[in-house]
Amino acid sequence: MLGHMQQQEVNVHIFIHGTRCSGLAAVSAISVIRNKVKNYHLYAKAIQKARTDTRFYDSQIMLKKGLVEVSHETIMQCHKNNLPIEKARQTAIQAIKGYDELTNNKAINRYYTYGWDGMLSDEDRKNDSRALYLALVSLSEELRKRYPTDNIKFILHGHSHGGNLILYMSVHEKELKQNLIIDKTILYGTPIQTETAYFCIDPMFTTIINIHSEGDSIQVSDKISTPSKTSKRRLSDFVDCAQFNNGKKHLIDVRISANGNSKAFSHASYFLMNMYNNIGSSIKNPALRELSPLPLATYSPLFMNLIDKISEKNARCSFIDLNFESHAPNQCTIRAQVPDLYICIRSENIAPQIKSMRERVEKTWRPHARYGHAKIALLAAEDLIKAIPEYFKRS
Repeated sequence: MLGHMQQQEVNVHIFIHGTRCSGLAAVSAISVIRNKVKNYHLYAKAIQKARTDTRFYDSQIMLKKGLVEVSHETIMQCHKNNLPIEKARQTAIQAIKGYDELTNNKAINRYYTYGWDGMLSDEDRKNDSRALYLALVSLSEELRKRYPTDNIKFILHGHSHGGNLILYMSVHEKELKQNLIIDKTILYGTPIQTETAYFCIDPMFTTIINIHSEGDSIQVSDKISTPSKTSKRRLSDFVDCAQFNNGKKHLIDVRISANGNSKAFSHASYFLMNMYNNIGSSIKNPALRELSPLPLATYSPLFMNLIDKISEKNARCSFIDLNFESHAPNQCTIRAQVPDLYICIRSENIAPQIKSMRERVEKTWRPHARYGHAKIALLAAEDLIKAIPEYFKRS
């Protein structure tokens, strides 16, 4: 029995949200542009107050600051529609419950969110990245004491600038030398920037998958919080990924589409509930209609399986087209293709799995009980916009 335990994998899945209330940066615009935001600036005070607003938890994969575990017990409560009221509101639990259903392995799976201030500031991202790094080192030590195995793997999901927090950990590994290894990093709409792009070749990162959409204008719009004043879609805009790819290292840009539309996915669709096609639940694209309402990150076990198979076929592959296809109700497949190499892999029909997950969300996600099939995430965002003046009071 002990020998079996020693061989069993422990997979640690961590979801890291992006920048919060970036529009608030306008109140301290000069400091933001100069990358010199201090705690006494109005923007910093307002964003710190906004970070405590639990309404953010309604619509996206985000919980309190720091590492927060979504336990197996919580996942089972979600499954049985037996969550306490405050947890029944939280998208993170719904998204991770769905992700867990699709994670088809024999490993011990642990799930966490990591919360940070979400300031629109390169310097603050670097500082928050240090806190993330130390938290993962501490968690790694804790898990190695708990599980008699050396096979502990970190799988990190970073939305928007949450992905740059992950990449900045390279700086802290070089300084602190704790031998932290990140086995798989999935970036969703992360602004690819001069300051962080080259960290992807650091040996601490084994596999980095950069998910991007040509319809995501926010990914490339940050030209103020980075000294280089530029943001790109692809790692390959800075790094010759194929040069570093081999049987152990993989750096892959993945362009996502829905029924061939490369602009179908928005920035919000990666981590926010019910936010496909930029217009909440009013979805015209049949493939997006099948995926709704859970965010794209929930489905990553499905498409990562295809990406892994392509990497096995061609270790130097550095670009993949990923297309979600639906041409009839309750029918949806994923096609992963490498255009230049004529490699194509297609999934089975994933719609029945998604349908059962959708039905569970309707039963267990508390905002659905309040709003029904309305544009739920947009209504939640409207609530937050109304609250913005409160963030400046007594700041």
